[in-house]
This record gives sequence, structure tokens and C-alpha cells, in this order.
Amino acid sequence: DPPLFTGTNEQVIDGQGSYARVCAGCHGSNAAADKSIPDVRYSTTLRSISDWNSVVLDGSRASRGMAAFRGIIDRTESENIFHYVISQANKDKAAEQARAARP
Repeated sequence: DPPLFTGTNEQVIDGQGSYARVCAGCHGSNAAADKSIPDVRYSTTLRSISDWNSVVLDGSRASRGMAAFRGIIDRTESENIFHYVISQANKDKAAEQARAARP
């Protein structure tokens, strides 16, 4: 289950643009990756903005292929992407539940 969305619509809109520019090339459009790379909608880092920034800005998963983006994006952009991904994860969960509820 994704965390509850706590961002703003503005953060989602800004995050969507930043995600498309910086993240989509590897993690897929609309935050939906194929099986060859981690799908960020299911990342445990969505539980904590500090964990997210540790990965995205500081490169705590560089040894696993996730480059640091400090200097490419700033903290505000990173947080907007974080809120966009949470928004996408919640949308996808709602769509799955709606499909499952159909007779």
C-alpha cells in the first residue's frame, strides 16, 4: 500500500515535469517501470522524504545503480517528484481496486 498523499496539486504538477525530465528515462513514464528496473511506485523510500532524498540526492543506492542527482535537481524538485510518485501510486491502487470490484 502506498502512503497517503500529503502533497499539493502544485507539487504534483511540478513533480510530474521534473520526473519526466530526470527519472522517466530509467523508471518509466507515469512512474510505471517495466520489470528491468525498480518501479518507484513500490519503493520503501516513499515512507520518508529523508530516505527518498538520501537515495535521489545523496546517492545512497549508487552501488546498486541509482546515481545521485544533487546538482541536477534541488531539494524542492526532489520533494515534488516524491509527491508526484506517491500520487501516481495511489491512483494506480485505486484503479486496481476498481477493476477488482467489477463483477
